[in-house]
Amino acid sequence: MDPRVLGPFATLSELGRGGFATVYRARDLRDGREVALKVLRSGEGGPGPDEIRRFRREVEAAQALDHPGIVKVLDWSGADGRAMSKQPPGEPGGRVEWVALELVEGESLAARIAREPLPWREAVTIARDAADALAAAHAKGILHRDVKPSNILLDREGHPHVADFGLAKLTATGSKLTKTGQALGTPAYMSPEQARGEASSLIPATDVWSLGCVLYEMLAGRRPFEGETDAAVVGRVLLAEPPRLRTLRGDVPEGVERVVRASLAKRARDRYRDAAGLRDDLDRVLRDERPKARLPGGRRRKFVAVALGGAAVAWGAVAAWPRPDAPAPVPAASAASAVEALAAKARALRQTGPRRAAEMLREALELEPARDDLRIERGLLLWAVGESAGAREEWGLVAPGSSEGPRARLLVGLEAFFRLAREDAKPHFMALRESPGRVGSLARGASLALSEDWSRARASLGGVEGWEADFLRGYIETWDAAGDHAAAVREYGAALDSGISLAWAWNNRGRAKRDLGDTAGAILDYDRALELDPRLALTWNNRGVAKRDLGDLAGAVLDYDRALELDPRLALAWNNRGAAIRELGNFARAVADLDHAIELDPRLVMAWTNRGAAKGALGDFAGAFTDLDRALELDPRYAKAWYNRGVAKSNLGDLSGAMTDWDRALELDPREVAAWTNRGAAKQTLGDLTGAVADFDRALELRSRSVTPWFNRGAAKRALGDLPGAVADFERALDVAPPGWPQRAKVEEDLVRLRTALDRK
Repeated sequence: MDPRVLGPFATLSELGRGGFATVYRARDLRDGREVALKVLRSGEGGPGPDEIRRFRREVEAAQALDHPGIVKVLDWSGADGRAMSKQPPGEPGGRVEWVALELVEGESLAARIAREPLPWREAVTIARDAADALAAAHAKGILHRDVKPSNILLDREGHPHVADFGLAKLTATGSKLTKTGQALGTPAYMSPEQARGEASSLIPATDVWSLGCVLYEMLAGRRPFEGETDAAVVGRVLLAEPPRLRTLRGDVPEGVERVVRASLAKRARDRYRDAAGLRDDLDRVLRDERPKARLPGGRRRKFVAVALGGAAVAWGAVAAWPRPDAPAPVPAASAASAVEALAAKARALRQTGPRRAAEMLREALELEPARDDLRIERGLLLWAVGESAGAREEWGLVAPGSSEGPRARLLVGLEAFFRLAREDAKPHFMALRESPGRVGSLARGASLALSEDWSRARASLGGVEGWEADFLRGYIETWDAAGDHAAAVREYGAALDSGISLAWAWNNRGRAKRDLGDTAGAILDYDRALELDPRLALTWNNRGVAKRDLGDLAGAVLDYDRALELDPRLALAWNNRGAAIRELGNFARAVADLDHAIELDPRLVMAWTNRGAAKGALGDFAGAFTDLDRALELDPRYAKAWYNRGVAKSNLGDLSGAMTDWDRALELDPREVAAWTNRGAAKQTLGDLTGAVADFDRALELRSRSVTPWFNRGAAKRALGDLPGAVADFERALDVAPPGWPQRAKVEEDLVRLRTALDRK
C-alpha cells in the first residue's frame, strides 16, 4: 500500500478491516514508535452522525483507563485541546476520523481459539487477566459491552489486552444506538438484558456474561450459544442453557465449570456483581481452591418451563433486534418437525459420533423439554462416552410419574451397577422388582446378579429381549467364575449391535475375548472403549495385559503408565507394570512397583507372586520364597505362584522340587506355557530327552512364536540323534527370535555344524 499521512502518523501496512473502519500499522513521525491506527471510512457507507458522535464520546472514556491489560488510546484526530464531544459531528461524507492505539504484537484470542481449544489453566489465566482489566474499567464506571475473542489481543508472551472499549461498536454490522428495545453487542456474546434491548439494565454483570462466554469458548472450542442466524443465537441466549463444559471436555475441573455457570446466569443479579468478583474466583480456581460462586437455584426443567412461559416477551425482544433479515418466531409445528429431525440425526450418529448426537438431542430438548424419551436417549449417549454424571442428571430430570419414569430409574441403577457401585444400584432395583413387564424382569435379574446369585439371575432374564438384558447376561457370564466366556462375547455383541455403544461394554467384551485366546480381537475392543472414553484406567490396564500377551512389553508398559496417571490407586496396574518391567530385566524397579501394588491391595495374589519372581531374579531367594508362600496361602490354586516357586527352587539347584511345583502348576492350568518349557528343560538336564521333547511340543502348541521351546527342542532332538529335526527347530528359533536374542550366534554356529554333518551323510 502507498503510505498515507494522517496527522502525525504515516501508515505502513493494513492490519485489518471492519464495517466502518480499517486498522493500519503506522509510525508516529514525532518519535518513530509504531502504533495501530484505526481510520474510519468517509463517504458512502461510512459512519453516520450518531456513530461519529458516539465514537468521540467513547474515545474520551477509553482515555480515562490506565491498565496494562487494556489497549491504550494514544491520540486521535481533533485531539488539539478541545473536548471531542464538543466538536461538530460532521456529515457522513465529511473528513476522516482516526484514533491511534497501542500496538500489541501477537494475535487475537479469536485466532488462538480457531487453532484448537486451550489447556484449561491457560484459558483460565487469560480470562483472569482480562477480568482484571475489565474490573479497572468497572471501577471507573465504564462498561465494555462488546467483550469477545476478537477484542482480546494476546501479546507474544500470551498476556491478554482488552481492546475497543466502545470502539468495536463502530465496526459491527448493525445499529448501535442505545435506545431501549435495541440490542448492543455481538449476538453470540451478548447478555440476555442486551438481547432484550434493555439499555437501562446494562451493568458490570453484562460484561461478566460476555467474558464467561469467551472462557467457555476457549475451553470447549465452540461458543456456548450457536445458531443458523443471529436471531436464532439471540433466542438461545434468552431461552437455552449451553452444554455443560464437562460433558464436552472431561479434564475441565469442577471449579471452572462452576465459575462459567455463575457467569452465564440468565438473571444479571445471579452473576458476579462485576469483573472483580469473577477475577477473584478465577484466582481461587488457579490456586486449586473452591470458588465462592453461588449457582442460581432450581432444577433445569423448572427453569426451561419458566423461560418458555415468557417466550412471547423474549422473542419480541429478538424481533426488535435491528436486523432486516431476522426471521419470525418459529411456529409450534415447525419446532416439532425440527425436534424430530434432530432426533433422527442423533440416532444415525449414535455409534460413529455419540458426543455430537448428544448435543443434537440437547438442542431438541431445548425446543421440547417434555420429551422424556429423548432425555433417556441423551443420557445413554452421555453414558457411552463416560459422562456418567451427566447421564444420571439427565435421567433424574424424567418425571417419576411419567411413562418413562420407571425406565429412567432402572437406567440410573444399571449405570451404578456396571461401574461396580453396588450399594448405589441396589435401592433402584429393589424399588422396581415388582414392576410389570421388562422393567420388572430386568430389575429382578440385576438385583440377583448383585447378590452373585448367578443361576437365578440367568433364569430371571430368560426370554427378556433388548440391549439391557443382553448387557446383563454378558455381565453375568463375565463375572461368574463358571461363566461361559463365548456366551459373554455373543451377548455383548448383540447389545452393541443394537446401537447402544457403551465404553465399559467394549472393555468387558475385550476381556472375554482375551479369556478365549482372541488377544488381537480383545485389543480392538479395548481400542474402541478408549475412543469412547479415554479416561477408563482399567481399560488402559487391560489393553496393556493383552499387549504383553503378544510380546509387546514396551507397549504394555506405556498403557500401564497411562492407567496409573488416571488412577494412581489401581493396584492391578502397579502389579502388571511391575511384571512387565521384570520381564524387561529391571528387577529392582519391578519390586518397587509391586511394593505399591501390595500396599494398595495386600490380598492381590498376583502381586505377591510377581514380587517373589523379581526377588528371585535379584538373588533374594529367602524373600522370593516368603512372597510365593504368601501367595499360595491366599490362593492355593494359583498356578503362577506354583510355577514361580519352581523357578526359585530350580535356581537353587533343587530340580526335583522344581518339577514337583511345575507339575502342580500344570495340573491347575494346563495352558501355562512357561511351566511346560521349564519342566521340559529340567527333564532335559536330568536325561529324560523324550519327556523333554513332549513338554516342548505342548509349549509350542500353545505358543508357536515362543523362541525358548524351539531352541530347547532342537537341542534335545540333536542329543537324540534327530539332526534334521534339530536343524528345523533351530531355523524356526532364529525366525521367531527377537532382536538381540543372546543365543543367536551360538545357534547359527550350531546350524553350520549340523548342516555339514548332514551333507556328509
